[in-house]
Amino acid sequence: MKRTVLTLMLTVPLLWLGACSTDEQPEQAKKPEAPSVAAGKTTETVKLTPAEATKQKLQQAIAAYQAFAKKHQDFLWRDTELHIAKAQKALQSGEFDIVLQEAAIIEKEVGLMQEQVEFAKNNWRKFMVNP
Repeated sequence: MKRTVLTLMLTVPLLWLGACSTDEQPEQAKKPEAPSVAAGKTTETVKLTPAEATKQKLQQAIAAYQAFAKKHQDFLWRDTELHIAKAQKALQSGEFDIVLQEAAIIEKEVGLMQEQVEFAKNNWRKFMVNP
């Protein structure tokens, strides 16, 4: 009896999870997506055009750089500013591939700058002239 109850207790959640994870739904159960209503506000999923998505990606990268720049003025790289300028120029001329590449470079450099700050915090005594 205990063995049967234990088996049921262990298998029922697995079966339930397996049934919930299937992506196949009958056509009758599928409903068109409706805007969700939360706290009196409606939010709709808006599909961005490639130009808008690229511009948004660049703005996020620039915002990450500016947030880092506010905290750590001594660890900024001049190359990152050059990449930002190049990306903005490419955005104006409509070269979206270059903008995405530059945004990725900017985000990578911000991550490297943050690693540089952490390294400096952890190893500052090694670089003192007279420790």
